[in-house]
Amino acid sequence: MKFSPVPIFIGFLAWFSFYCHAQFNLPLDSSAFVDTHTKPVVFQKKQTFAFPNGVGFSNDFPSARLNGIAQDNETTFTILIRPENSPINDSPWYAFKVWAGEDIMIRINLIYEHGNHRYWPKVSENGSDWRKIPREDYHSDALGTSFQIEVSADTLWVAAQEILPFQDASDWSDKLAGARNYVTKKIVGQSALGRPIIKLEENAPVNQNKILVISRQHPPEVTGYMAMKSFVETIWGQSDLAKEFRRRFDMIVYPMVNPDGVDMGHWRHNAGGVDLNRDWHFYRQPEVRAIFEDITRIVRKRGTKIYFGGDFHSTWSDLFYLNEQDTLAYIPGLIPEVLEGMALQIPDFEPDDRPGGYLSPTSKSWFYNYLHAAAVTYEVGDSTDREVIRERGKAAAVSLMKILLERVKK
Repeated sequence: MKFSPVPIFIGFLAWFSFYCHAQFNLPLDSSAFVDTHTKPVVFQKKQTFAFPNGVGFSNDFPSARLNGIAQDNETTFTILIRPENSPINDSPWYAFKVWAGEDIMIRINLIYEHGNHRYWPKVSENGSDWRKIPREDYHSDALGTSFQIEVSADTLWVAAQEILPFQDASDWSDKLAGARNYVTKKIVGQSALGRPIIKLEENAPVNQNKILVISRQHPPEVTGYMAMKSFVETIWGQSDLAKEFRRRFDMIVYPMVNPDGVDMGHWRHNAGGVDLNRDWHFYRQPEVRAIFEDITRIVRKRGTKIYFGGDFHSTWSDLFYLNEQDTLAYIPGLIPEVLEGMALQIPDFEPDDRPGGYLSPTSKSWFYNYLHAAAVTYEVGDSTDREVIRERGKAAAVSLMKILLERVKK
């Protein structure tokens, strides 16, 4: 039989094309360009603030944010919240502990530099179980934000959202891997300050068909992180659908992309003062570069396809950012199909889908242009009921699994 070098040459061209594609920058809409070189940040001083009437405050714990405090009168305190640097997205994060020598009702005024109030305050006695400040005790308008709380010798946690620091992601990952013998936890790199970049995947990835999930690029966006957990736990669950899906698809998860920002109580950026979701072009920041290099290693294996890329975030209300163009995706139109599948599972659910640019330096554009994955940024509402978040995360996973099993032939 005569040997032909043509198939080998064509294969080499395909590999070389992908290699060059991986090594150099993707197309970028110049109007979307953001400078992601490392910038200075202001580290808040960790300390305890003690006042003569026995009231004390602390920002000395992971995810805390309290930059200054003044006592206005016996029972009123004004707290200053500054961002890590500016300009910055208008999503001020705050978190602190408070106590007193005896039971006392105090009023707290919040003032912000470079931002406006966003998050309804929440309190917890143990740092795990949270409740919103009652409406009658909370006031926020254009003139300012204040609320009253009763404090005692028992420490009370106060925060913009539930406090879920890096340790939560590490513990959750350990629990998943410990309870499921098919899941493993790996470290693929380090943040700017040396915190691990966690990756979860199947123990022995054998499927060329894959899906990709990331979360917590922006530190305060806790509700998106909650939805990500529900989504992942459903796909790595014990339902017949999940078991069938795992026989044909592997999942890759990076649960906390910005561990420094989370633990430092940042509003938006990493320790390099950069919005990581604007660095998916030059990969200047170590967190994005670690994930980029890890995924590149995976997709260079012949035949590997990542069909879906999901990035979980939070904003004022539940919505889904899609790429307005997805003709290069392995399954064009996949995300609208997934949303339709969610609507069939959840009564009265009408997904707010918003197609947008696909040449921005964001993960959503990168998933599409670099991996040819159908991509979505799932924005979960700040105040969405936590049980609804879990329900929708599960419904999204179920819908995606059903569609991929149907559309991707064995």
